[in-house]
Amino acid sequence: GVAFTPRLPVHPGGSTTTVVEGYTPPTGTDSVELPLAVVSDDYFVTVGLRVMGGRVFGRQDTLGGLPVAVVNETAARQFWGDTNPEGRRLRPQASPDDWTQVVGVVEDSKFSSLDEPPTPMLYYPVRQSPTSGFIVVRTDGDAGALLPGLRAAIQAVSPDLPLSALGTLESRLAGSLAMPTIATGILGAFSLLAVLLASLGIYGVVSFA
Repeated sequence: GVAFTPRLPVHPGGSTTTVVEGYTPPTGTDSVELPLAVVSDDYFVTVGLRVMGGRVFGRQDTLGGLPVAVVNETAARQFWGDTNPEGRRLRPQASPDDWTQVVGVVEDSKFSSLDEPPTPMLYYPVRQSPTSGFIVVRTDGDAGALLPGLRAAIQAVSPDLPLSALGTLESRLAGSLAMPTIATGILGAFSLLAVLLASLGIYGVVSFA
């Protein structure tokens, strides 16, 4: 599978100040700040996100067509109290007349960090929001072994296209876990030092007695 998005899984990205029709935020404002991703038609099947209701994007979702969006399960429950919000609408706070219709729901996923709580998420079709970004590829074999072939295929189509990063999702996830792993190691070292000092103190008291 092959897809496109400017926001990779477990990767910081943009957000949008959104007015959700029929929902009153508890903060007293008329809008909520929601993370978003622009994706191609095959993005959800490529990254393995199940469709829980409605549909995902297709060739009919063009720049001149009806503006559409897909939401995740948490957004569906939080804003509309169900998992089938097809036909519901939302819009940017600064654009009172630019309503977008929800056409589908996909399962929740981690989009910024592995330890984040379930968070509402919006997806928009790249056909209606053209942008630059990443090519995402899914393979049944060794992903790392596929990288040289991918580079050659892309350069064969567009030799001047800059490739700023090429890697596997596993390596990206390992990078996101690096700091927590280091912090855990440091905490463990200090805990061991504390146990050692406490043991020395007890030994000193017992020896003196």
